[in-house]
Amino acid sequence: GITFCSPPTTLYWFDPVTILTNELLSGATIALPSQIVTILTVLRIASQIMFGFFLTATLLSFVLIFLSPLAISSRWWSLPLAVVSFLQMMIVLAASVVGTVISVAFKYAAEAQRELNIHVDLGVKMWVLMWLATGFSVWAFAVHSGMGCCCTSRRDLRIGRRVVREGRGVRG
Repeated sequence: GITFCSPPTTLYWFDPVTILTNELLSGATIALPSQIVTILTVLRIASQIMFGFFLTATLLSFVLIFLSPLAISSRWWSLPLAVVSFLQMMIVLAASVVGTVISVAFKYAAEAQRELNIHVDLGVKMWVLMWLATGFSVWAFAVHSGMGCCCTSRRDLRIGRRVVREGRGVRG
């Protein structure tokens, strides 16, 4: 069985060959076909891309938290914020798709080898969190886009370009 948990590392990815050689086979080497090595390399690169996308989306979300109130003051702020929100949404969507593809591909690849007796459970909680983040990003983009074309800004109300009648902004 596994007797050691490695310390957390930056850009960690699940490398089954390293785990097998270090833990189960006590340092023995495994000769793998070139196809398997290529697939593992692609999975490592995709995992790093997914990490970069999620990190970038997190930073953009953090920036949007503080810049979003500017959209209330003027529609001119709404357009750039909608563009940033769209970029953030697309990055989260891409990261979620990459994460889903990696998980499903690894599950089918690992369970295809019946003689190894490997069973893979996909992390449903992680999928829910990934796709909730994607859904909220789509919602944020819709709100920012709507504020650019459909909402009355405080500046429009203050300078009289629009007046409030019956709780709704209409042209004055």
